Amino acid sequence: MSPRIVPFEEAGGLTAAYSTYIDVTVLNSILAGLLILVGALWAFIAFQRLWQQSLGEEARSAIAAAEALGLQRQRPGYGPRVEVRGQLGGQAARLSWVGGIGGPRTVLEVGGRRQRLPFVADAGQLSAALAEILPEISSGR
Repeated sequence: MSPRIVPFEEAGGLTAAYSTYIDVTVLNSILAGLLILVGALWAFIAFQRLWQQSLGEEARSAIAAAEALGLQRQRPGYGPRVEVRGQLGGQAARLSWVGGIGGPRTVLEVGGRRQRLPFVADAGQLSAALAEILPEISSGR
């Protein structure tokens, strides 16, 4: 006995075919999951932007001092960080103010040497941090 092919109209049309595979509860669950996912993404982005603004405000004078040394402020990305990059003493340098769950901190990287510091908020603290890595920068040479 071969399988019988049922015409589309006899099978109940398009509505009957979809109702056997997708019902309203499944569709509601999928849409609710997507809504929660979009909400979580928006909350994540807002959290990152608030950290960026907070770090930028708290370290304003240190950032200005770093820019005075020739470092350039980078565009904000998606992480909780404010970053300046450039050359210090002829070496590639990156100075980052980082936030997040670990709390605010500063990461200084000059010539491949990386140093994690407590949060550097002003020009004096920045000069002291740079003096440890590059003494010629702090003395003005």
